[in-house]
Amino acid sequence: MIKHLFISACFPASLLPLYTAVGRAADVDYMVTSCPVIAVGTTASRNETRTMVSFGLSVQRVLKGPLFSGTVNVSHQWSGGVGGFRIGGSPVITQTIVGIWCLKPGASGGAWDVQPINGPDGLFVSMFWPAAPTLPAAYANQVQNVPSADALLFELAAGVEAAGMNPATAMGATQGAQASSVQFIANRFVASPQPDFQIAGLTALIPLQPSAIASVAALWPSISSNPHRYDLVVAIRETFRDPSPASIQHLVQLASLSPEMREAAIHAISSIHTQASLPFLASLLTSSDPKEQARGLFGLSSFANTCPAVTPANVVSMGYLQCANNGPYSTADTVANFAAPGTPSAQTVSFWINWWKQNQAALQQP
Repeated sequence: MIKHLFISACFPASLLPLYTAVGRAADVDYMVTSCPVIAVGTTASRNETRTMVSFGLSVQRVLKGPLFSGTVNVSHQWSGGVGGFRIGGSPVITQTIVGIWCLKPGASGGAWDVQPINGPDGLFVSMFWPAAPTLPAAYANQVQNVPSADALLFELAAGVEAAGMNPATAMGATQGAQASSVQFIANRFVASPQPDFQIAGLTALIPLQPSAIASVAALWPSISSNPHRYDLVVAIRETFRDPSPASIQHLVQLASLSPEMREAAIHAISSIHTQASLPFLASLLTSSDPKEQARGLFGLSSFANTCPAVTPANVVSMGYLQCANNGPYSTADTVANFAAPGTPSAQTVSFWINWWKQNQAALQQP
């Protein structure tokens, strides 16, 4: 599978202002399916023009394909190349790069071609994923007896750590890997002292390991000023749907951290709308913020009318509005006053305030 990613995920900070276009990036499933050879190798210099790039690649290890070592010649024809970031300068660029490369037989005998995997053709940064010269023990222990896609993901995660690149490069390439492998990497990123890694780890982890939501509040002071925090905020808002009372309480706690996290937590709680969520949702009925009030009404009325939790899948199909209307709190009046997302009438607000007063004692029993 090919996905869209910002190529800034793999760019040095000094070059980010020059290249901010959206590129095409591979995931591990695409790599193991489509690359004839996947190798970890080092290049120390390259000849780069507007029409081609060529370089010698010293191969450290082969992850897929026939085993070989030593230095191989790589030549790739491209269109729209930037000529080594120079205008009228030397095409020879001295820069040591350790990468994961998708190699295929070249047009001439004995040479190899390289396939872009990290952005648009014409940029050298698109030709590779970062790699570690030697796989760290923590990852080396994991690559034993796992599918090729998982082994490749461990190599990529190690490379991202070694190069200090954007961890989203690894977390955005997980398609095709086992959930257990993604969890291992995400937990390792969460334990990192670097905010970018903490954010990427939590963003990937919470859909797979709901208990990770407990770590968000503790890490918030270190990540709250990082622009990538919005990746985590969006993940909580749109994908975190664990109905356990413990998760609901953690979401309630998150609602006090910041305005953007409050909106995300409210959206998630109202989307889950289990019995444990009702006290918090009821507190929103008298909010001075009409959007918060509307989410409180939606959550309460969805619970009473036995509507499914809102998920990314049923948002597309509008299935979250297909309510069973047959629960112990479903009545003709609750159905008539169902509050779909939007601006509710004063009559609807009054109905659900009274409904909560009438049912609060029973619904708050342990």
